[in-house]
Amino acid sequence: MPITLAFDIGLVHTGVAISYEDKVAEGLTTIHTPSHDLLQHEIIELIKRYQPSTIVFGIPQKGPLNEHVLLLKNKLEAVLSLPVVLVNEDLSTRFATKAMIDANRGPRYRRLNNHQAAAASILQLYLDNLIE
Repeated sequence: MPITLAFDIGLVHTGVAISYEDKVAEGLTTIHTPSHDLLQHEIIELIKRYQPSTIVFGIPQKGPLNEHVLLLKNKLEAVLSLPVVLVNEDLSTRFATKAMIDANRGPRYRRLNNHQAAAASILQLYLDNLIE
């Protein structure tokens, strides 16, 4: 069964989503760390635990996070035998927030789950493009 992990990389909070059998994305967790090295370590631990066949990173088209994501991608690809696929994430947080509002989730729930919901949005975009 193919497993895909996706990450919405942030400077302090990184959302994580998972898909089994490349069909539906679901939020998994949020990593809270301001350290680039600790984030890399946490991602590697998740990869060891879930053994995905594909890794997806959301990447903004502009801004400082673009460089942050590319640096992390290059470091991970040097350590792992898995390629990291980049997906445009510019509207992922907005889509995730709207989906949670539409599902009648309260502000506290949205605040706690926003990052992993954004990762799920990025992953679902990737999965939908696989089908086309």
